[in-house]
Amino acid sequence: MKQKAIILFFVGLLTAISLSYSEHYIQSSKLIINGDGFNHHVLALSAFHALKNGQFPLRVAEGVFCNLSYPIHQFYSPFTHTFIAILSFINDNIYTGFALSVILMTLLAFLFSYLLIKYLFNDEWYAVTAAFVYICSPYLSITRQLRGAYSEFFAICLLPPLLYFIIKSINKPIFKNLLLSVVFLVLLMHTHLITCFYFIFFSSIFFILHISYLFYSYYKNKNKAL
Repeated sequence: MKQKAIILFFVGLLTAISLSYSEHYIQSSKLIINGDGFNHHVLALSAFHALKNGQFPLRVAEGVFCNLSYPIHQFYSPFTHTFIAILSFINDNIYTGFALSVILMTLLAFLFSYLLIKYLFNDEWYAVTAAFVYICSPYLSITRQLRGAYSEFFAICLLPPLLYFIIKSINKPIFKNLLLSVVFLVLLMHTHLITCFYFIFFSSIFFILHISYLFYSYYKNKNKAL
């Protein structure tokens, strides 16, 4: 009981810190664009017009860069701006696309953080707590609201489902798990390359250590049998 109370305390603390960074959004009816947010709004608006003109997948930016048809959508966060632009078709408003994308990506991160921890530890309380800690972390709020780094925010939200399906693929390598692992890895690559690079780097280290441990355990048990 004491352990659960401590966990709940830290969840409440992180929630309070996270919401404190949202205060200026709650108190204002106008959209506040900070940090790199301006660039993402320009590119998302460009993607919206490109989709309206029949571009899919997105290639060149329309209406920006002096109308030079610069192919920025081919290499800079194509998933982020495509996803926002598609959601913007709901009422032809790019800000609706931004709002819905943030909500959906946050829900995605919460759901798969919960599923991941429940799968690993088989405990509902730990799973819910971990999910709240993940989406309420101050860094996630700062990334989106103060830095305006939507691509990085999307990438962080894609990590839980990617980890979930990779771990499931290791334990149960069926086609569905392998396919979804590849899908989320490709989405991560098309969202934020730096996050993807670090994910692959640390995952590779973990994989090498895990394989080394399995070989060590195998030969140790084999020598004991002899």
